[in-house]
Amino acid sequence: MEKELEIYQVICSMLSNEDEDYKNISIEHKKTYTNIYFFDSCYLRVKALRKTNYISVYKIFKKSLKQLEINSIKKSQNNNWINIYFDDLQEIHNLKDLIVEIYNYVYMKSSKDVFGCCHLYVECSDAKKCIHTDRNFYRNCQYRTNLINGKIFYGKNAI
Repeated sequence: MEKELEIYQVICSMLSNEDEDYKNISIEHKKTYTNIYFFDSCYLRVKALRKTNYISVYKIFKKSLKQLEINSIKKSQNNNWINIYFDDLQEIHNLKDLIVEIYNYVYMKSSKDVFGCCHLYVECSDAKKCIHTDRNFYRNCQYRTNLINGKIFYGKNAI
């Protein structure tokens, strides 16, 4: 359980660099896993064993694992989760983009301020990413999710 707590602290540290509101993260030790909650939703689990460690992510992030070229994965016995294996605690930093993506996904799901797109949608489409500078604003944009997934509907990059 001590190692799981260290992993949790590394994840909190990574997210604190991304978001000043990272306090919406909590931990719960269960019999078989340690669950990490973002905004009271569990999309991340941790297991530390003697010889190996892994973080389990919810299966909806399978495509992200491929895009980020994370290869040390294996389906868990529960088909809703995918395990990402690592030996050293520092290897978790290689998962930062994935963890931030999960955090932002859960943020959007839990937000009551979600909107389709803002006035910058054409500029965002041309840049192939959200260009809005206010983090709390752009996290609520549903079109941003499309941009992340390569679905561009406007501007010079429209498909």
